[in-house]
Amino acid sequence: MPDDQAGLSIEAQLPADVAAGSDFTGALTIRNLGATTVSFHTDDPVQAAVLAPGTTTVVGTFVGAIAGVGANPTLAPGDEVALSVVGGTAACNGHTGYHLPPGIYDLIVTVPRYGSPGEQPRVDLPPLISSRVPLAVR
Repeated sequence: MPDDQAGLSIEAQLPADVAAGSDFTGALTIRNLGATTVSFHTDDPVQAAVLAPGTTTVVGTFVGAIAGVGANPTLAPGDEVALSVVGGTAACNGHTGYHLPPGIYDLIVTVPRYGSPGEQPRVDLPPLISSRVPLAVR
């Protein structure tokens, strides 16, 4: 089922468990399930966010330099593009220490869609957001 009105679908392949304080990688695939060609600019790699279970509160993130050049896919109906994912378990709340405590969390990936840099004003599209997957921090 498409995740947005343009017919784009996002499927993330993310780790099921990681050690507390560690970074991780993954991948995602964006498919055009719609009837028209879709183009956009985005990051590559994109970042995963660790959420408190059942909420929209980001509690963990990647901290560090991200090496990448972005992506500018043009997807005809049925086409797909693969992007890299980076994530981490650095705690967003300084009260819990540097890294997330062990436990079960939710993991999502948000794919920004930037408008053309030549557009004035530039119009960004709503981001694509993956389904939640459980993440065990050990």
